[in-house]
Formats: sequence, structure tokens, C-alpha cells
Amino acid sequence: MWVILAIAGVSSFPFFSTYVVKYIYMKYYCLLSILLFSLIACGSSDDKEPQSEDVTIKCSPEKIEAVAQASQYVVNVVCSGKEWTAFASDDCSSWVKVNVMGSSSSQGTATVIVSAHTGTTSRTGTVVVKSGATRVSIPLTQAAPLSVSQTELYSNSIGESFVLSVIASGEWNVKSNDSWISAEKNSGEIVVTTLANDAKISRTGTVEVVAGAEKVTVTVIQESAEDLDINTPEGYRLVWHDEFNEAHLLAMIGHTRFKEQVGK
Repeated sequence: MWVILAIAGVSSFPFFSTYVVKYIYMKYYCLLSILLFSLIACGSSDDKEPQSEDVTIKCSPEKIEAVAQASQYVVNVVCSGKEWTAFASDDCSSWVKVNVMGSSSSQGTATVIVSAHTGTTSRTGTVVVKSGATRVSIPLTQAAPLSVSQTELYSNSIGESFVLSVIASGEWNVKSNDSWISAEKNSGEIVVTTLANDAKISRTGTVEVVAGAEKVTVTVIQESAEDLDINTPEGYRLVWHDEFNEAHLLAMIGHTRFKEQVGK
């Protein structure tokens, strides 16, 4: 209000009036400019520093379930960052290797190479895909190899049964390759049964346990039937053995003749 009155009061002096008005306008123009600049500066100081665009990584598949045998798996990677890479975590780097292709482009692949597993339990690890500070973890599990508690069975001539334990990571089946051997699956076990052997020679058969691409063969050897024409001491039984070949028989015959000559 006082500005208006001052302007009105000096209006009677044309020269002075023009000078004062210009002075007042210039003063307020400067004040307004300073105020506006201050507001802009304060607003800028409150703003956060510009952030780089968030990097996104998509991987397919999102997990790997490896078989016990040595194998390879391809992971497709889509990344919004400029560059990316992939590697095995420290806990599995001794048995997992990763080869990367297309890491400088938005799409590429990571080939995961898994070594054969010889342990009795499954093992786990992680494949990491990384771009800048962004990471994506791909869990990896490798199954234990198929195993059977016994791979050789020795049966008597009259027939008997055996119970075998099976360790497998997935579904498995069993079959006998011989008519005189039966093999039945019972939960995590196999019951192998042999029929009586009436022949005067031993016989050999096999049982196969299969889980996916894995196979374990169980060999079954059954002794020959007792030869009633040969007298055996009480408490003993006659067993045929392949080691009694022609060379052994000739040696035994020669030894017998030597004893006969000495006895004379």
C-alpha cells in the first residue's frame, strides 16, 4: 500500500515519478528473481539423484534337476542390462561348470555342465546369473545314482530267496531274464527267488533293475543238484565249481597215480 501512495505522491513530479517507478519495478524484479531462483534451488536439492534403470533378468528353466550321470542343461537368459554373466556357486563349483554365450546382448544361453555323481545321496548347488547388482539364482539338484545292496547272489540247489535294498531317486522297475529266477518289487526292496536246480551242473542268470537311463544287473549263480551216484562223507555235500577244469583233473589224476606207485 505504501508503494502505491508513494507513487501517487510523486506523480506531480514527472521526472521524479518516472525514475521512482522504474527503480521500484527493478527492485521488485530483482527480488522476485532471487525468490524464484531460491525456490528452484531448494526444489532441486530435495530431489534424489537420478537412478539407473532397474535391470531385469529372466531365466528358463528356473531350476535344474540333474540325473546322476554326467549331463548338460541349457538355460535361456533374457536380460535388460548391457552385459550379464553366469557361474556356479562355491558349494558346487567342483562338479558344475557354466559356459555363457551372448552375454553382451539381451538374450543368450548358459550351458550348465554337471559331472557324474558317485555318492549315495543327492547333492545340491546353485547357478547364478548376474548383471550389475542384479542376481538370479537357479537351484540345482543332482540325484544319487541307482544302487542295489548286492549285485551277486549264490543260491543252493534246492532254491532260496534273497532280499535286496534299492536306492533310486525316481521310479524304478525290476525284471528277471531267466525262467528259474523270480524278482518282485516290494517298496524299496527286491525279493529274488530261485527254483530248484535238478541238473548236475550249476547255472547262472541275471536280474535287471532299471531307473530311467540307469541300469544295475544282479548276477545269480545256483549250484548244481547233488549227484546221488557219488558218496560224500556225512556232513558234506558235493558242489560243482568251474575251477575244476581239465588241467586240474589231469593234475589230480597224475597225483593219484604217483601215490599208487609209491604204495607199491
